[in-house]
Amino acid sequence: MQYSHKLKYYPVDTSVADVNGDYTNVQGVMTEHICRAESSDGNGFLTGADGSKVDFSWEVYFPDRTMNLKIGARVEVYNNEVLLLIDTVKRFIVNQFNSKAWL
Repeated sequence: MQYSHKLKYYPVDTSVADVNGDYTNVQGVMTEHICRAESSDGNGFLTGADGSKVDFSWEVYFPDRTMNLKIGARVEVYNNEVLLLIDTVKRFIVNQFNSKAWL
């Protein structure tokens, strides 16, 4: 199976202004997505937006372009019901036919 894993995405809480202009925290809702996770074997790094080196341990591929994972959000990846990893999103891109995250 090409996408044999499941990713649980826990979005970062955001602040939203109400009608009076007061800000309150809104907690995101966990969503699940099918994916394929591949280990980087400990030698992966990206260049961050500020030019700094950002280490990553996993690359995760998705079959569609329907979601947008926010940098810093917590994720869990499962193989069937066995937890493979817990990490945070380091980078996320949407391609023409699929999406990819670095954790």
